[in-house]
Amino acid sequence: MDLNKMFPKEAEDAALKEMLSHPAFRYLPPEIEKRLPKLGGVSRADWGESAAKLPIIVKYFLPNWRWYVLEGERKPYGDILFYGWVEGHAKEFGYFHLSDVTECRVGTIRPERDLYFVGYLDYCPKPFRVEIVKGKIK
Repeated sequence: MDLNKMFPKEAEDAALKEMLSHPAFRYLPPEIEKRLPKLGGVSRADWGESAAKLPIIVKYFLPNWRWYVLEGERKPYGDILFYGWVEGHAKEFGYFHLSDVTECRVGTIRPERDLYFVGYLDYCPKPFRVEIVKGKIK
């Protein structure tokens, strides 16, 4: 059995192109990029009681990874640098590039943008919830 005849490269390329045209794979549409606070506004904020209500602008996910974007900006080299909450090997606040997200894979699964997510830091799923007590992240 010749798998190349059953699954020709052209059909595979067409299927991939169709899949990647889905809105979940448009990682940062212009309307979302315009809503991103500039770097430094949130990451250097005074983390008081209101920190739990910081809006998450966009969420990306894989089966065992989540990226919650709080702020970001396009850099001169073309990539976008984000600051946000990342759940992966560890759970932490930090900086990451859009290319870091888009290049991740779990097997053949690509990360997606959560099209329906609306939330704040305290919205994170219960096992990963960010708890802020007296301005400190627990």
